[in-house]
Amino acid sequence: PSAVAEAGEAQRWRARLPALAGRRVALFYSRFHAKKRVIELIDLWLAKPRGDWVLLIAGIPEAYSVAQLDAYIVRNGGGGRILVRDGAGQPPPYAACDLFVLPSHSENFGLVVAEALVRGVPVLTTDGSPWHELETVGAGRCVPWADFGPVMDALLNEPRDALTASGERGRRWAGATFTWEKTA
Repeated sequence: PSAVAEAGEAQRWRARLPALAGRRVALFYSRFHAKKRVIELIDLWLAKPRGDWVLLIAGIPEAYSVAQLDAYIVRNGGGGRILVRDGAGQPPPYAACDLFVLPSHSENFGLVVAEALVRGVPVLTTDGSPWHELETVGAGRCVPWADFGPVMDALLNEPRDALTASGERGRRWAGATFTWEKTA
């Protein structure tokens, strides 16, 4: 997508979700399923203060509904720190985020990772996915689940310009590596 299209999408998402105003956004965008470790991600997020960051969980309700995840978040004291939205029929929210997180048990490819990268969003995912080159190209991290929390903490403490630079490296890498011409 063009920079103009991305800016428009960011504006639309932030208008839909006023709680994002003035905050940095970590995005989980996938199916709401135990395989994706969405509950574990919520627990990690709530384990400590996150400053001006908010976690946006968006995607397709499957094993968990939006209401179930919202109730879990509220029960665990996370109101206002985590937002959950049904992503069905909505444009992807990559443009509104600063960091993409996908703590899956396993992924065959993880198309959402490639989608985040081509939009210039750095990625944190688990080594149950095939995205081990993220660190080599400087576009994020692919770590064992046991390291996900500490690495997420470190990335959330990165200055905005460092994450932006990481995202730009990811954009260049994904654009050069995952085009139709290259994959065909």
